[in-house]
Amino acid sequence: KSGLSYCIVRVAGFNELPTSEASTIDLVTSNTDIVPVSRSEVAQVCVSALMDPCALNKSVYMTKKKGVGKVWDEEDISAKFEAIPSDST
Repeated sequence: KSGLSYCIVRVAGFNELPTSEASTIDLVTSNTDIVPVSRSEVAQVCVSALMDPCALNKSVYMTKKKGVGKVWDEEDISAKFEAIPSDST
């Protein structure tokens, strides 16, 4: 084992849909019911993971949940990373 910190973000596929649609990003540990996300959303989550200590040593699946309300922000993603348990070593 290298001892290096990591965060693995898995997706079901990419699309080019705008990020302003009525949906919210979700980070989950299971690959059931995951749907494609836009490339820009994946990029935003990956950049957030680089700067967020809550994302350390975690593997997640990125998906979308249909819904209404605001488009996600940095604090939302940090809370979602925090809710995911760290990978067992």
